[in-house]
This record gives sequence, C-alpha cells and structure tokens, in this order.
Amino acid sequence: MENKSQKSCFVIMPITDPPEYDNGHFKRVYEHLIRPTCAALELNPIRADDVKSANHIILDILQRIVTADIVICDLSSKNANVMYELGVRQAFNLPVVLIKDSRTERVFDIQGLRTVDYDEKLRIDCVNNDIKSLTEAIKATIKPNQHDVNSLVKLLSIKKAELPKNSPISDDTALILASLRDVSARLLIIEQTRFNEDRQVLISSAKRHTVRQSLKVNLLPRGEEVTVGEEIFDSVGGKYIGKFVGIDSNGVILRKSDNTELIIPPDNDLFNMLSTLPF
Repeated sequence: MENKSQKSCFVIMPITDPPEYDNGHFKRVYEHLIRPTCAALELNPIRADDVKSANHIILDILQRIVTADIVICDLSSKNANVMYELGVRQAFNLPVVLIKDSRTERVFDIQGLRTVDYDEKLRIDCVNNDIKSLTEAIKATIKPNQHDVNSLVKLLSIKKAELPKNSPISDDTALILASLRDVSARLLIIEQTRFNEDRQVLISSAKRHTVRQSLKVNLLPRGEEVTVGEEIFDSVGGKYIGKFVGIDSNGVILRKSDNTELIIPPDNDLFNMLSTLPF
C-alpha cells in the first residue's frame, strides 16, 4: 500500500527473469536490496507490477516515471524495457539512481553516469554493504552538488522535455475518458481470464504430451502453435530465449544457444510471455 506522506520512489527494473537468472531473482533484488534502502530513507517504493490502476498499465508506468520524486533504475541484464523507461526519465532531467549487478557490463551509451554495483548473489554481508552504497547514492541524488552531473541532459547541455500544464477538460471529454477506463478494466479482466485458461489448457495438454507429439502439434501458453526447433522469444522484452523442444508436466522445454536445456515452469512469469515472435 502506498504511503502518500512519503516521497515516491519508482523502481525501473526487469520484472521477468531472463533465462540466465534464477527464477524470482529480480523480485529478491527488490525485496532484499531496494525496499530496505527505501525504508531507511522513508521513501515509498513501487515498481511496475505493483501498479493496480484500471487505466492502461503502460500509461500508468510512464506517468509514474515522470512524476516520482526519485527513480531507482536497475540496468542488470540490459533489459530493453528498462532502457526505454530510463530514457523517458532522463529526457525530463529528473533524479534517477542507476544500479546494476556485478555480472552485467556497463552500458556504453551511459557509462559516463554514476552507477552503483551490487552483488547479484545477494549474500547477506554483501547486501548490507550494497544497501549502504545505494543509500549514499540516493542521498547524493536527492540533494545533488551543483557541479555534479549524472544526467544526459546536463551532460549534453540540451533542453529537457517538459510536461504540459494541466488544463480543464470538458464534460464530454471526461465522459469519454471514464468510458475508456471502464473498457480498459474490462479488457484487463478478459486478458487475465484468458491467460489463466491458457495456462490450464497447457497443463492439461502437458499430461497428453505423448499423444500431441505423435500429431506434431504443440501450443505455447498464449495459444500459438509451435514446432520442434522453432525459435522462441520473450514477447515483452523481445529477447531470444532458445529453440522449442517440447512440453511436459514441468513446463515448456527449450534448448539455449549453448545447447543446454531450459525448462520454464507455469509459475515462472516468463511462461505467459513465450512466443514465436519477438513482440
């Protein structure tokens, strides 16, 4: 639950875990590194999957990116959505703290900006030190030195983007917006229902894997037909994951580029995002 009396801190970070990370990794980063740091500084953290508004989720996220008092951005795994959201925040020259895990190389385009590294293994002794480092970085960002430059806008000496001033809307426009919110809410319910149904279908189908193999027909969680050897992507991040091998009771089986086998179970956030298309 959001605390309106505290300063807001929107967290930009991967929501789903890439194949090279353990399941639930970035949620643990959020819970064990970011949230404790925010609590110590009396900041109210929220990330994309905490947004529960009935409006279109992308609009909600963008609004929070440009209105939050401060943003923490985790560059780990070089997630495309993270880079896009960081670009939006930077365009408005708003305070943002960059972090990344020690296994991720620095991003070339922003390597001149200060970044806090943390140990991706999240060992308790390392986490405590990383919390201290992140705390100091946030303090320095909230009250920056006038000569401190940690923004591309300042670095390039260009004009920042600006939000338009609020202007009153007509009753007709208000009615249309209310209708759109209602439609968005209904679509969200339908989408969630469809995903749940798809998951149940896949689990049931997995039990009949032998029969389906003989027919050479496989269905991804989103209902797409897929054949053995076909390339599979994360439809949200657009990242290539591996080639389709099959489906069994444990989940979707893929073969990665290094020829190792990867099983994505139904309880993995990536499960519902598997697609033969990178979008």
